[in-house]
Amino acid sequence: MALDQRLLRIAVMKQAQPVLIKQVRPFIKLDFETKKEQFMAVFDENPVTQEIEAGPGAMSQQPELAATGGNLFSLLGFYKEQNPIAGLREYLRDNVVLYKTRAGRMKGTQVVFETDVLAPSEEEVNSVMANSPDSQLEWTGRSFTELLARGVSGMPSYLFDLTRDFSRVPSRSGPAIQTKGNLRSTQLGAIPYVRSVLSTLTRIVSPRK
Repeated sequence: MALDQRLLRIAVMKQAQPVLIKQVRPFIKLDFETKKEQFMAVFDENPVTQEIEAGPGAMSQQPELAATGGNLFSLLGFYKEQNPIAGLREYLRDNVVLYKTRAGRMKGTQVVFETDVLAPSEEEVNSVMANSPDSQLEWTGRSFTELLARGVSGMPSYLFDLTRDFSRVPSRSGPAIQTKGNLRSTQLGAIPYVRSVLSTLTRIVSPRK
């Protein structure tokens, strides 16, 4: 009786699966770590990342803020000692992980290996950033990442001036304060910062075939 070659391959694959995974896992892990570093590099190059990390004296790349001379760091209301991007960077690095490797389906004469990559959702990032000392905003219960996604209020009364001394005024960020009256009607629109960062991760780690 002739052997069914397809069934034979499947049976051999099942028996060899543990050995194959053990041999291939180091290469898969190396490939994942390389892609993760690519992702972290893209995160570092993101204009929002760079602007907030530059602190209260940064020049903004957002047109509405560039017109005022201000920046996201001071508009969001961080204390000048805070480093919100450092906290976000550390969280992403620690929570984007290779979870599982397994031999999957046969594709012709090849064994296709499947991997599971765990990464936080946008909601999880928002929750962690709302409670992180590096990025916590004292004046609101929301995280800076959620505020960016919703649109930051306060633009109409936002005053940024590097030439003035705001030391006698309750100013968290140094060269910026919120005035009692409105200076403009302009609002800062929504910036899907975390959503964009996480979609970049999906493209790098799980590119479409």
